[in-house]
Amino acid sequence: MKLKKIISILLTAVLISASSVSSTPAKVSKSVENNTALCGLSRNKRIPVEAPPRLEAGLSGYQYKSLSKAAEDIRKAMLNHEAHISTYIRTKNKDPLKLFEQLENKVFKITNEPDEGDYMRWDIDREFPRYSRQSVKEGKTTYYYYKYELEVWYLTTLEQKQQVDDKVDELIQSFHFTETTTDYEKVKAVYDYVCKNVTYSENIKDDQIYTSWAALFQGKAVCQGYAQLIYRMLKELGISVRLIPGFGDYTTQMHGWNIVQLGDYYYNIDATWDSALLKENGTYSYFLKGDNFIDHLRMEEYRTAQFYFQYPMAAEDYDSKTLQRRSANSEKAIFMLIKPEFKKVLSRKIKIKKISGAKGYQIAYSDDKRVKKNVTFKKTKKSTYKFSQLKKKKKYYVRFRAYRTINGEKIYTEWSKIRKMRAR
Repeated sequence: MKLKKIISILLTAVLISASSVSSTPAKVSKSVENNTALCGLSRNKRIPVEAPPRLEAGLSGYQYKSLSKAAEDIRKAMLNHEAHISTYIRTKNKDPLKLFEQLENKVFKITNEPDEGDYMRWDIDREFPRYSRQSVKEGKTTYYYYKYELEVWYLTTLEQKQQVDDKVDELIQSFHFTETTTDYEKVKAVYDYVCKNVTYSENIKDDQIYTSWAALFQGKAVCQGYAQLIYRMLKELGISVRLIPGFGDYTTQMHGWNIVQLGDYYYNIDATWDSALLKENGTYSYFLKGDNFIDHLRMEEYRTAQFYFQYPMAAEDYDSKTLQRRSANSEKAIFMLIKPEFKKVLSRKIKIKKISGAKGYQIAYSDDKRVKKNVTFKKTKKSTYKFSQLKKKKKYYVRFRAYRTINGEKIYTEWSKIRKMRAR
């Protein structure tokens, strides 16, 4: 199943890099992998250029903005399918790659707008950025003034985007939903429409097959087109949905599908595979499935604790008559992101605010302020711990984290803040 990617960005002082994931996963840097969408086409370009010039007119004459404001401007420009986009940012961040990653994350953040977020991200074929930068000392602080320039290629035209908007409105009207229509009924209606009316396309030379436009107006698409259309229609109906890139059949074959929220949890849906099954034998096998989604493996970015915390998955397949529960991955995520707190720190004793579900606590202390060197670790199952081997009148620094076991795996929370104590 084919997916096309937004060209991921690797900026350095002397090159612009555009990378993609080919049909065989290659080792890529963490920064690239985390900003990568997927590509069914092998595309890996590195274009060396001269070192970025200093801003041509100094700092005057430009409107430098915050990161968030710059991202809003770029988002508006991309919604209008502008091919050349420039923005100016004033920041304390001296790393152009990290700053650009933060900028892109804000540009493609999930909003309530159906044509933003994942929909817009997956409508971009590729982009080439370049930057220039100046640093200025302002009092005791150094600020960096960036100019980012982007060349952007889109998979659809602005006219085709408007055609999709109009067609989606028309389809939703045809469903005749009322105030009593449940979210399940809405999801099922959209899913049925896509599975019945879209056929998988093998013409990988046609870029249109990666789009919701092709799914709607040509009746053919690859998984990216299926999933993008599902996203667009469900967002229009006010239902929380994401487009998940990953691998099908647990192989190197790139694939994409959706997760959708019903009640408190999210469920997997794969219209691409179910479309084929529906046409063959009139059944679904990949509709509203729990977190154990057979033959599907998410990209790493979509299986982090942060992602599972934000989008908690159901443990079992959807059943309106059965009380649902969180999946093990979601349970882990919730526990892992807990920030523990001290109740009290005395000269030789600490008191911990109890954490629900914790089986015990790991304590780390040292004479190093960052608790990185000469660290001693202790464990306790109680919320109070007394230190017995501290040297008198010496400063120590202590922190702790909680732990528990989920599905046979030992899981830790984040570390608490470091507190100072002096042994008397």
